Amino acid sequence: MTEYLLRPPYKYMLLSSSLDLGDIGSIQKCHELNDTWYVSFDLYPDKLPVNIILGFCLPEECTIKVLNKAADKINALLYQAVQMTGIDYLVKHNFTAAVYFDSTENSL
Repeated sequence: MTEYLLRPPYKYMLLSSSLDLGDIGSIQKCHELNDTWYVSFDLYPDKLPVNIILGFCLPEECTIKVLNKAADKINALLYQAVQMTGIDYLVKHNFTAAVYFDSTENSL
């Protein structure tokens, strides 16, 4: 599987995406590739003064509709993960986090 991801054009999509926290990838390099688009993955935990934004260069087949379905599943998993941690503060204050994908590059 990894070998497949490291072949062009996927290698270049990966290199145009976020590789670490604080890295939003390269919108320009993503647009230089054929049949790709740039999308941001935004995580906003409530009750914490932090947000996490990651950028991904994806094939055109990965539509915003598909990504939003994934976001719904990720949100449910985040809620379960918080409950499983048993961290009293998070559970007591009903900590949640919202994930969404944004295709508007101007929002970055």
